[in-house]
Amino acid sequence: MTYTKANTTKLRMSCNQCQMLGINGVPCHETGCPNMGARWDAESGEWIKQRKCFECGCTVNADDPCCSEPMEEVWE
Repeated sequence: MTYTKANTTKLRMSCNQCQMLGINGVPCHETGCPNMGARWDAESGEWIKQRKCFECGCTVNADDPCCSEPMEEVWE
């Protein structure tokens, strides 16, 4: 599957678990694919599984302990 970024650079992405397709230029996995919800890392050419951070709720890589984002203090 090839898609074009704003700077007209064509990137090639594929999935080793399903037959990906593009719908209106948006790359989509088949239903039930284990890589659904993962992010594509263009440098390594791999799918990186994601999860929600237990501390702040941000989306992080599945193997990261936390997102390492500084917590914002709430001023009352």
